[in-house]
Amino acid sequence: MATIPGKMTAAQKVADLGLQFPEDIQWNLDTMFPKLKGMGIKREIKQKHAMIQKLHAQLADTLYPDEEIQYVGKGVQVKFSEQYFLGIWAHVINQTVFVLTNVRLLMFHTNTKGKPHHSIWMVYYSQIVKFKKSPFFGSMVMKLKDKNKFVFSGFKGPDRKRMPKILAEMNEQYSALDFDPEVTQSREKLCTVCKQVVPKDVYKCNNCGQAYWKPSEIALRSLIFPSWGDWIMGHRGLAIAEVFGYVMTWIVIIALVMSPEMEITIAAGFGAVILIMAHLFDAILTRAIAQKGLTPRQPLVRYEKVNVAGEA
Repeated sequence: MATIPGKMTAAQKVADLGLQFPEDIQWNLDTMFPKLKGMGIKREIKQKHAMIQKLHAQLADTLYPDEEIQYVGKGVQVKFSEQYFLGIWAHVINQTVFVLTNVRLLMFHTNTKGKPHHSIWMVYYSQIVKFKKSPFFGSMVMKLKDKNKFVFSGFKGPDRKRMPKILAEMNEQYSALDFDPEVTQSREKLCTVCKQVVPKDVYKCNNCGQAYWKPSEIALRSLIFPSWGDWIMGHRGLAIAEVFGYVMTWIVIIALVMSPEMEITIAAGFGAVILIMAHLFDAILTRAIAQKGLTPRQPLVRYEKVNVAGEA
């Protein structure tokens, strides 16, 4: 791309800030940073650079040869049932980094600091029916060809403006080329180890052999003991909070049973109902959360990428 004489490029701006993007990944810095002047621009560039640094290893393993990154943004998946029952924890466990490339949309599950967890998703642009700003609270809505709908909040203003535009351009470009790869679901899950697609309702990678927990298996453990499933999925903070709430529930039930003002049978029956509901609700919610991504069984298998010549 020819540059206008005297006009600063995104690469020059990044260099002036003393930043360096990983050289083993291809970047389109002009689409990532179309605006180079104005209030908050330096902070925006530095924040995205820090986000990419934390995601670098995962990105390098996930990208195809010659796949180029067009844009990076961070949001939080919003689901009413999770927000209702989990409160602030729904925000904590649904952090998602969006990576728009010249081939597809990649989505990485991270913690609040941007450190990646195990779940990675991929969406080909041909599978995106709509991606636009919602009229409510600045959320972004993504509708996919298989009828699934996802709502995300937390995107910064520039992301809400640029991401839909880039996605629309990519969708139009690949529609013209009739590029519509076969998928098992619009938002495919990628193997934690080899980054290949793990088909819908399959819980063992056909490429590298990594095994994953079935959502029903995780839910069963939460049914037995609330928080067990969240611990397996890596939501350690949430699991600890649930254990604390569970212990407090037992304390209340024991206090009711021992209270001289209440008949023991009524107190015991009331306590049993509370415990059953606590176990059941936790199992149902845990299953819904587990269905989103893949939770690897330990230990992870060792895997080495194979190049085109077939050599590790």
